[in-house]
Amino acid sequence: MKLIEIGFMNMKHVFKKISKEELASYIELFSKNSSFKEAVVEETYSATKTNCDMLSDFLVRYAISTGDLSLQSIENISKDFLIKNHEMNKQRENKTLLEIQKEDEKRTRKNRLFDSVVSNKIIECYTTQFSIKAPISSHNMAKIINAIAIQNGLCKFNTHSFAGALYDDVSKNGLDISREYFNEEFKSLNKLTNSPYKIGKLCYCELSEASFDYLHMSPERLWMALAGGEKQCNGETKKEFAVRLLLQKLENSSFTNEEKNKIYTDTIKMIDFYCNTDDVCMAIMEEKYEKPLLFDYTNSIMNEIIFRLVNKIPKEYITQLKEIKDDKNIQNPLIKIEQILNEVNQISEESAKVVNDVKNDIMFESLTKRCLNNYENVNANGYEAEGGKISIDQMAIAKFPDISQEFGKVNEEFNEL
Repeated sequence: MKLIEIGFMNMKHVFKKISKEELASYIELFSKNSSFKEAVVEETYSATKTNCDMLSDFLVRYAISTGDLSLQSIENISKDFLIKNHEMNKQRENKTLLEIQKEDEKRTRKNRLFDSVVSNKIIECYTTQFSIKAPISSHNMAKIINAIAIQNGLCKFNTHSFAGALYDDVSKNGLDISREYFNEEFKSLNKLTNSPYKIGKLCYCELSEASFDYLHMSPERLWMALAGGEKQCNGETKKEFAVRLLLQKLENSSFTNEEKNKIYTDTIKMIDFYCNTDDVCMAIMEEKYEKPLLFDYTNSIMNEIIFRLVNKIPKEYITQLKEIKDDKNIQNPLIKIEQILNEVNQISEESAKVVNDVKNDIMFESLTKRCLNNYENVNANGYEAEGGKISIDQMAIAKFPDISQEFGKVNEEFNEL
């Protein structure tokens, strides 16, 4: 891990640049961890897959934002995720669909989980490093947001997820679309399904939740051709699922028996090859390092505070806050802003709660919208690799079991929570 000292907001701080090899090892570490498995596995495939993708994304967000790749942090976050996710599911059982929709409109389930499981741990890392005590002032909030943004700017990655059956080939030759397997067999299957998948392109995406979602769809062109909205059943292996889908499509087709046999034989070749292991792989590529763009969050935080407090606190305080914001001669306006907010806190407990909630919302939204790489804005469709190739020296490969295939194996302790 490379240490880089960067100055911002009249201070200097040592940031941690994580390498692609370190990140690959970290993903393998948490994917094989028992606490991670216990946190994500549920009765159905869809629930397990959703949990798996979400918690994987959360762990990567934490690691990149803090530089903490420890086993202890993996276990702490996984255990918190298990508890909070279970609590949230229980609460939803007693709510109407309309109540759930209104709740999600205010803040999505994913964001509520991220806030309660991860964001507080990221913030705590920086309050400790900067010796900041609670409650966090507006000025210190800007300092923390700035630091997290810089740390994330140092650690930008792209990914390409692929089937574990291809590991030996890719680890030796890299990714090369000209080496794509089963092209003729896929053409045979495509007669049956008319899949929208385009062959002949190698794509990658930014490291995000989409990176983990793609793991379960590898090879994408096979599953796009077969799936069609069907769900994998309890006790059904991935191979059995693929064969069932194929037989259903053949049964409903108008091909001759000879044509069906040809499609069946060709597709079974692909299924046998790709479904002989539950391992999945992720190629991780570092984006070219550039010195992070330093951005002063002072004005944006002041604007957010004022905008969110309008009609929630007495007008005279809003007027004072605006005057501070507009006075260009004040060197540290957020310190002055905090003084006004402290006065508002003294009005009543309700006023103090309003101010605290606003600051918490600004901190959280600054994290998810400005600091974390591709948390909300990601091109999940990906980018096309130049020449259809990514050389082995450009990537590190994480290889690990597809935990989504563990669905239905919920342990007794989970049910007793």
